[in-house]
Amino acid sequence: MQANPNGSRDRILDAAARTFATYGYRKATFEEIAAGAGVSRTLLYHHFDHKLDLLRAVRDRALGEWADAVERAAEQRPTARGALEAIVGESLRFASDHPIFRAFLSGDSRLALEGEHPTGRFSREAWREQTAEILQQGVSTGEFAADLDPNRAAAVLCAMQLGLIEHMHDDGHAAVVIGPEHIGTASRVLVGGVVCPLDALAEPAAIA
Repeated sequence: MQANPNGSRDRILDAAARTFATYGYRKATFEEIAAGAGVSRTLLYHHFDHKLDLLRAVRDRALGEWADAVERAAEQRPTARGALEAIVGESLRFASDHPIFRAFLSGDSRLALEGEHPTGRFSREAWREQTAEILQQGVSTGEFAADLDPNRAAAVLCAMQLGLIEHMHDDGHAAVVIGPEHIGTASRVLVGGVVCPLDALAEPAAIA
């Protein structure tokens, strides 16, 4: 294992993601993470100084995978409306498919990292800025309402997505179910609030 440090580190991150998603940050232990990764505690401590350090690494990897998925989805759509539908839909789809990503946006994993804000392309600010740029493009092309404030609309759209993602993570809200079959509808509802009135009546293209 020591001959392939990157491989052991990846296994540790995989095991940590599963453990944090299943038990939360407080109940997760180095012993269980090491066992899940098939490594010794000594090797685990060789890669990570403490549990919070490991949580940060899992968070950064999850955010990187999310950012890549959202960017790929947006690049495949030629219009501003299509790009907005894509990033909203892919954000919700990614959160639905990745429990650890949801855990970083709610629960005690978020509390453990409270006050720590990822920077660069992983930050919420970058997410809002990307959304605002697409909204501004749509205003310019006439796809979105001319009186739309892109920055405020982006903040609202991102906040609403976070609210849906928190419901995905919170098992206590059994009456509020957001599964894969709801993601396309959720995306259209969110995007529908910024399109021009005539466009809002048209059936939007299905999200791939």
